[in-house]
Order: sequence, then structure tokens, then C-alpha cells
Amino acid sequence: MDSITHTLFGLALYGAKKKDSETKSMKKSLFFTALVGSQIPDIDVLSQFTATGEVMYQMWHRGLTHSVFMVPVWALIIWGCCAWIWRERSIKLFLFGMLAVFIHDVSDLFNAWGTGFLEPFSAIRITFGTIPIVDLVFWILIGGGYLLKRWKKFPPVSSLGISVWSASPASRSRLWKPLCGRSLK
Repeated sequence: MDSITHTLFGLALYGAKKKDSETKSMKKSLFFTALVGSQIPDIDVLSQFTATGEVMYQMWHRGLTHSVFMVPVWALIIWGCCAWIWRERSIKLFLFGMLAVFIHDVSDLFNAWGTGFLEPFSAIRITFGTIPIVDLVFWILIGGGYLLKRWKKFPPVSSLGISVWSASPASRSRLWKPLCGRSLK
């Protein structure tokens, strides 16, 4: 998936978190965690700026950095940044970071390129090949839900997004059928 979609997933995750009783520094930490966690596995794009990386970029991209085994490592790094910048050391941030990174890794499984989800223990690229790298449907659903929520005339983003997605024919044919072998009709 593209960076915009991953960012929208991070913003939706942050929006779905109840923050009424949180301090200002915790809210900043949660926002940072959601956004960085939704992007951090793509840090491997920096490898293309090296001589070896120019040649190996396609093999390295979505490799080890997208491994399910790196999820707690990325979450720990993000948690450490929050502890250092905002002095927030709650386990909630670590778990929230794990969720943000996991959403990134799993969502990339559905594109045509696939990921090294089980690296370094397996070199197999896993892909379901059900969505393109840039999917405007996600942009419209999540971005539109965000805008509607912003105008405070509609239910929360998560409820709206789930309702629209589950009611759409795309959810039945593009997601469930390849995974389960049948539609949800």
C-alpha cells in the first residue's frame, strides 16, 4: 500500500482510541505512536539511496522490516521515543504501537507485491494480491469518514468506515472470497 493509505490507517487508529481521560502529553504520544507505527516498516525505502540498495531495493522492500517478528521491536523503539520526548512510559503506548505496526504489515499482505511476513525464518513472499498498491477506495472511505467526523454530523469514523465497507459489494468479492473461498451472502 502507499504511504497515504498507511497514514490514513494511523489517523483512523488514533481517532478510534478513546482519549477523554488522557493527559495532553499522552494524547501527543498516542498520535505520534499511531502515525509513526503506521509508517515505520517502510523505513526500508532508505536503502535505495545506497549503491547496493539501488540494485536490491525491490528485493529488500517489504522484507525484514515488514516481518511479524519486527512488530514488537518497532513498537519498543516508538515507545522509547515517547518516553524520551514526552516522558510517557505507559504500556498502552507499546501495545498501541504494536497494533499500528501490525496493521501496516497485514495490510501490505493484500497487495500484489507481497511481504516477507515471516522473515528471517522464511524467505517466502506472502501476498493475497487482492488490492493494488494505491487503492482509492481506502482513500475515499477513510478520508471521507475523517472529514464527515470532522464536521460532527455523522457517527465516529470507525463505525462509518466499517458500515460502508461491510455493505459494499467489494468487501464480499475482493476480501472474503479469496480468503474463505466463498462470499458472505
